[in-house]
Amino acid sequence: MVLVLIAAALPWLSGPGAAWARDEAEDPPNTTDQQDATDPADESASAGAPTSASTGLSVPTNGLIAVIEIDGPITNSFQLESVKRRVDRAVQDGADLIVFELDTPGGRLDTAVEIAKLIRGLPVPSVAWVNDMALSAGILIASSCDELIMSRGSLTGDCAPILPGENLAPTERAKALSYLLAEFELNAQDNYAGPTTSDYALFHAMCVLGIEVYQVKHKLTGETRLVNKADYEVMVNGMSPIEADKIGPNQTGSALVDPDSGNDLGRPKTTTSQGDMGQWELVSQVHNGTTLLTINDKESLSIGLSAASISNQTELKQHYGAGRVQRYDETWSESLVGFLVHPVVRACLLLLAIAGLLMEYFSPGLLIPGIVGLAALATLIGAPFLVGLAQTWHLILIVIGAALVIYELLTMTTFGVLAVLGLLMFLAGLVLSGVQTATNGLPASGSEVIVSSMSFVGAIVLTVPLMIVLTRYFGSLPILNKLVLTESQSASIPAEGAPPMPHQRVEGDESVGAGTIQPGMTGTVTATGLRPAGRVEIDDQLIDVTSTGGFIEPGTAVRVVEVHGNMISVEAV
Repeated sequence: MVLVLIAAALPWLSGPGAAWARDEAEDPPNTTDQQDATDPADESASAGAPTSASTGLSVPTNGLIAVIEIDGPITNSFQLESVKRRVDRAVQDGADLIVFELDTPGGRLDTAVEIAKLIRGLPVPSVAWVNDMALSAGILIASSCDELIMSRGSLTGDCAPILPGENLAPTERAKALSYLLAEFELNAQDNYAGPTTSDYALFHAMCVLGIEVYQVKHKLTGETRLVNKADYEVMVNGMSPIEADKIGPNQTGSALVDPDSGNDLGRPKTTTSQGDMGQWELVSQVHNGTTLLTINDKESLSIGLSAASISNQTELKQHYGAGRVQRYDETWSESLVGFLVHPVVRACLLLLAIAGLLMEYFSPGLLIPGIVGLAALATLIGAPFLVGLAQTWHLILIVIGAALVIYELLTMTTFGVLAVLGLLMFLAGLVLSGVQTATNGLPASGSEVIVSSMSFVGAIVLTVPLMIVLTRYFGSLPILNKLVLTESQSASIPAEGAPPMPHQRVEGDESVGAGTIQPGMTGTVTATGLRPAGRVEIDDQLIDVTSTGGFIEPGTAVRVVEVHGNMISVEAV
């Protein structure tokens, strides 16, 4: 497991160039199979050219389209770094167009904003391909691209800021919404180059209840636009902009006031001048404001939000007239590390670490449980550092906590107080290292802390019955019984009735097989003492045992109370 973690770290340790060099060895970027390969779904797509609206983007005849997938919930900075690395590779390969294939229900606003900023700064044109869904943070990323296309049956929209498991206070909601709307406004005005260049009203309706959206057309030029209720009153009904600015959201809208600017974030503001008064006519009402706006590919195409309905790479290549299409997927190491930071996986790693280390503590010399436990612990601590979740102070907390637990187990100076304190520090470090950290160094989301905590609590609870099973039936469990020497496996163990060899080390099942250690026998604790595990000399044999009553001083006489599996329990006489 440690070797896997080291291999997973290579792209981070060696940088984008090294990561791409490895990909070239595995999948050469100039091979026809990789560039133009399509999945079976591509071949079964509907015949004919993709359904398209006018588009301002084009690719040279022999040009390269790079496809970068953003799939699943947007949860942490690991996804941002992964997108950066793949974008760098595509640009280095001379991509003429970068297509971001989106299939996400949304996620963290801060991570989505950083991905949007990355896309806005690209040196080549970009396209958002909604291929099955781009909800919430997904549409924010999509709106930062130069053009938007959607696969058949896909959905986008529904972007109100929420905090899972918590109710945002009005001020907190207004702050989050103000930030979100500012990003959408920037994307709509400066970066979105689709058929309709003023789609802020549409994005506003995705974020706030009560925002009505209309499609209008200029009576002379035929230009179409998507506008809110205030602009509609000015452009179609001839209302003055001053009066139109007084219009509030419909009855379903909620009053959300930006605490900094004092602006009502639910109020549809006018963006037109007096020269537009009465110069436009209604095409259709796109949204009545009773819900957060969510639209499918057909509706998006009809109002000009998307430029085409495209369902596979063949149609994508045909639509833009490119020579080749190449996917830039996550490397296996990126996918592995992303898997390792999942809360359920981290809980399983903690369970392995605790079980392995405890088995090694109570039965010194087995080695394999200890190695497994240390490897699980290293993975548990190391994976969050690779994806940018863990901070240095998290590691310090983990190390101090572990040191306190070990010290208390060896000395028992505080009768368990330091062990409890150390365990709490250790677990706190693990919990916090698995959640996103805000700029102030504290957890960015209380709900993530709760999820991480509950996963570890579940792992600790499962450890109790697991250890009971292991201590009682260790020697008879399949596979695990191979770790215990039996009479047939070691000629060095005397046969039943034969005199024992001087100072031979005997463990649980060995003594049962040899018939030399039985309950009721007495011996003397060696110089290491029992803390609570250690060694006892019985009939000139050094035996690994565990005390039933805690710490026992060296030289103390003890009596065997139980021999079970690989465990011998003793008590002071």
